[in-house]
Amino acid sequence: MILFSCRRAAELTSKELDTPLRVDERVALAAHRLMCAACCRFRSQLGEINQVLDKFVTMPPKIDSDSTGMADESKIRIKDSLRAALAGEADTQPDGG
Repeated sequence: MILFSCRRAAELTSKELDTPLRVDERVALAAHRLMCAACCRFRSQLGEINQVLDKFVTMPPKIDSDSTGMADESKIRIKDSLRAALAGEADTQPDGG
């Protein structure tokens, strides 16, 4: 078994969150962690970060009941602008005759 640096252990620790490690990588990483409290702590911290990110990514976005996601003030401002624009068009349109 070849022991490796903390840098290599960190790389494998990150890799193991995404894909399964080869048997030799798992064994070497486990041996390294037995001797290195810092890498053991890093694995724990990385796992916690990963869990928080997983929860954040899977949370549905909060939206208004009308599904626009717009603030009420924005809706009112847009409606008022449209009404004013439409009223201005009505004033400038020629009569039907």
